[in-house]
Amino acid sequence: MLEISLEGMAPGMFAHKFIIIVITLTMSNSYQGLALDSISSSSRNTSAENLLKQCYNSQFQASGSRFSEYMDGKPTRSLYLHRVWWSTRRSEFPLSFFTQADLQRLWALQEQCKSFPGGTVVAAIWLPLSSNGAPGGEDKAADAEAAKLGPGLSAGHVPTVKNATAILDKVFALNEAATNASCVLRLLLLYELVIDEALTLLMPINTMRNAAMMATDSELVAMVDVDLSANKDLSKSVMRSPERMKEIILHAEKQRMVWILPAFDVSSSVPPPMRNYVADEALSVPHAEKFRLKDMWIKYRLIFPFALERGYTRGHNATNYEEWFVSQAQYPAYYEEGYEPWFMASRFLMPLFDARFRGYYMNKLVAARNVLLLANMRVLPDVWIIHRPHELQVSNYGWLEAQRTMQRRHHNVKMVLDQPILYNGTSKSARDAFFERNIFFYKDAVSQMETRNYTPVADTAADHCRKVLPWWSRRVL
Repeated sequence: MLEISLEGMAPGMFAHKFIIIVITLTMSNSYQGLALDSISSSSRNTSAENLLKQCYNSQFQASGSRFSEYMDGKPTRSLYLHRVWWSTRRSEFPLSFFTQADLQRLWALQEQCKSFPGGTVVAAIWLPLSSNGAPGGEDKAADAEAAKLGPGLSAGHVPTVKNATAILDKVFALNEAATNASCVLRLLLLYELVIDEALTLLMPINTMRNAAMMATDSELVAMVDVDLSANKDLSKSVMRSPERMKEIILHAEKQRMVWILPAFDVSSSVPPPMRNYVADEALSVPHAEKFRLKDMWIKYRLIFPFALERGYTRGHNATNYEEWFVSQAQYPAYYEEGYEPWFMASRFLMPLFDARFRGYYMNKLVAARNVLLLANMRVLPDVWIIHRPHELQVSNYGWLEAQRTMQRRHHNVKMVLDQPILYNGTSKSARDAFFERNIFFYKDAVSQMETRNYTPVADTAADHCRKVLPWWSRRVL
């Protein structure tokens, strides 16, 4: 245990000293969702898991994902739902978070779960497996055993898949055994067979979001990226008010209303050991004392409205933070180009995410624009989320640009995304092809939205599951 001194910071800024503690992942008890209500089997949780796996994997193809197919806008069909962990705990709330991550972000999933005690969190975990040069083929018996573990696997994949399964087994077991308050956890492990190695750095992010959404069964859902945590009053008071939740659900279903979750960043100027503790302080502020959040921003420069410090004002400007800080009631927001907030919406009215996108670039802009242009927006006055700082993701625009700069300075620096890609007779780096293609997908989607003719390109697995899973049987809204 190590005490962190706050010497040099504004006196009285924090109500308590911060202590660094090594925390084991614990997540907790829980609202019986529609999924389990719709299954009559005595082992209803297992049935839900099996139904999800069956529908999802019925669309699987072991041919492997290729960069050329991504460039052509064809969603991968080489994602296999290897394992589902479905908590037996009952959720207390009619809201589920759903998200996507890789194994390196499990720490962030832990924090998100801790921030939403009593509510369901569904996380789809991506495990890319290169089929180009993977060991296998020489030992037929070993490959046959690998195939029993999962379709398309070779002997060289087995340790990776078993290790990932063991890690998530432990995470889930600790959650189920925990007595401390935390989320109701559902985990999905999906491995992707990949032919072109560059794709191992470019998560099929919207396909993963769609997979996670298929495991939600509450009236309301919110896609909340894994590195975001919710303020304490969301689960402590907002979700526990029957009248309030009845109003939110009614408006979401009958008026296509989406409920905006104002978002904040911890400042990059905060020393790394302090950043999570600044985030926790901001999340613990009672909603009646929101002025403390404004002080953390204006006076002490510890937090900022999301992306403001990085200069991207359009992303969350329409939330109108000045109004939010003084408002004790919900208020309307109006769409501005580039607006991409996180929000709660009716599960049955939430469209699938455009599965053409891979990596962390432009994907959320399209999803938000598609929903918000046709929705009524209201900003919640007593709910907010905090982005926990982390290293830039491999396929994040900023990370890729940093690598490009390093390569210019040190010509011997090479990485997978520097590999040349030949497409339609033109050769370019996988990095440049990725940027250009996601921009193309974005512009194509926006063009269709302008004529009210846009339907997200769905991956076949999520599209199929949405049609056949009993908890996705559409209610008349």
